[in-house]
This record gives sequence, structure tokens and C-alpha cells, in this order.
Amino acid sequence: MINRILKAVIVLFLIAAGYFIYQGAANVEDTIVTRVEIQADPSIVFDFITDPDKVGEWLTGLRSMEKISGEDMEVGATYELVFKEGKRDMVIMETITAIEQDARFAFIMEDDFLSGTIDITLTPTTTGTLLQEVNVYRGRTFVARAITGVFKMSIRNAKRGMYEGLAEVSEQAAA
Repeated sequence: MINRILKAVIVLFLIAAGYFIYQGAANVEDTIVTRVEIQADPSIVFDFITDPDKVGEWLTGLRSMEKISGEDMEVGATYELVFKEGKRDMVIMETITAIEQDARFAFIMEDDFLSGTIDITLTPTTTGTLLQEVNVYRGRTFVARAITGVFKMSIRNAKRGMYEGLAEVSEQAAA
């Protein structure tokens, strides 16, 4: 009986290891699209996305945001964002690639684990704003690609929760 259980555990381990290896080899780039309806004018939502003093109100775990180079909130400006991630700090560098008042904010995001692009568009609706984020990301290493492939659903859910927080503060400001 113990032999059969041990064989089953070994088979399950090999399947899991194979899946992890497959994700690391095949998952070169991934895209997550997030859409959230916000009951606030695009100008209010845009302000919460682009004002460094307001970003921390909805961006979970943000400890600091500092401009490293360029003009404030202009294409080419680079910011360093520090997040509390468990017991350690995670540093992300963001370089703005597009900014259109009340309509679009896009940037390149890089850290030790991932790199990618984020393009946020704000579309006016009859009840407020439709926010859409297109996030194209790549793990920097084989292990990073495997982990992001395995945890894509968790990443998607975290993004949704983050933008629901943005909706909450934007809607409170609009009230």
C-alpha cells in the first residue's frame, strides 16, 4: 500500500515539475487585459492614476514613488516605486511612454523579476469611465517565466482588486 502511495506521489510530482518546466520554456510573454467600470469622470480617475500624492491611496503596498529623471508626468520621465512585498521591499522602475490628459497613461515597467508594458485607457461612459489596462509582461529568467505562467490567474485577480480600489477612491472623490 505504501509503495502505491509513494508511486502516486512521485507521478504527481513529475507532472507538476513538467508543467513548471513547460511554463518556463513556453511562457515567453503574457498579456493580461483588465477592465473596470468606475462611476466617476475620467478626469478624476486620471488624477488618481497620475498624481504621485494620490497613487498610494489605491495602489496596494506602495511605500514610495520618486521621480528619477525627466519632467513630472511627461513622456520619458522615470519613476522608482517601492512596494512592501511580504518582509522585503520590491523596487519597480517605470518609464512613461504615453500620456494623454484624462484618456491614456502608458509606461514600461521593470524590476529584477519581470519587465513589460502597461497601457491604461480611460473611456467616458454614460455613468463615468471604463478603465482598460493592457499589461504585456515577460519573466526575466526561466524561473520567473514559469512562476508567472503558473500564477497568471492570481496576477489577474490582484490587478482586478487594485483597480477596484482605484474605483472606490475615485467614486468617493466624485461624490
